[in-house]
Amino acid sequence: MNPKNMVASGIWVVLLVIFGYKVFSSNKNDYKSLLFSTRKAILQPLAPGNWVFIIFYLLILLSPLVFGLAIYLRTDANVVVVLVFYVWLYQWIKAVWNSYESMDDNPS
Repeated sequence: MNPKNMVASGIWVVLLVIFGYKVFSSNKNDYKSLLFSTRKAILQPLAPGNWVFIIFYLLILLSPLVFGLAIYLRTDANVVVVLVFYVWLYQWIKAVWNSYESMDDNPS
């Protein structure tokens, strides 16, 4: 593994921890509430505080791609990494957009 890729993965982990702490400290409810808050942040990106949820969501979405390609960049396994990324992306998008049927169903 290339040292540059290790540094990039380390920076990615640090960003995940920082934004994860901010998201989970501002959202002390359950998992469904976190999904609802993320969905609300995506639909209203200019509202104050929603940028933290959007950045954390993007970091989560791109994590398998960053870590997988950091390890398997020069091998044939990078195709598998991209396929796993597509499945990961689909499941997270499905979880966020199907968390509640409408925006009126506030979990609190």
